[in-house]
Amino acid sequence: MIVTKKLLNVAIIDPNKSRFSHKNGEEIMSLSIRGQMTWKPDGTMGRVLYLRMKPHEQWRCYKDFPQYFIPDSPGNSQGYNTFVSLLRQQWQVI
Repeated sequence: MIVTKKLLNVAIIDPNKSRFSHKNGEEIMSLSIRGQMTWKPDGTMGRVLYLRMKPHEQWRCYKDFPQYFIPDSPGNSQGYNTFVSLLRQQWQVI
């Protein structure tokens, strides 16, 4: 997480929320929400990437997220290219 300006002396970061708060509760900056990723067996010998936007949501196959989907390369696990892309965007690996 990167903050480009020092706005206040003290900030509280709640990982369950998408905002910074000053110690008196004043909101100072909204953050974009990052999702979570995990690998699940695909029923054969490989693994498949699963995603969810919030911790309380069910896992869904990465192909169900066209906005994040990156085509697979031969020889890689299903979703590997998407995984690398989302990892660079600071998604959480579970």
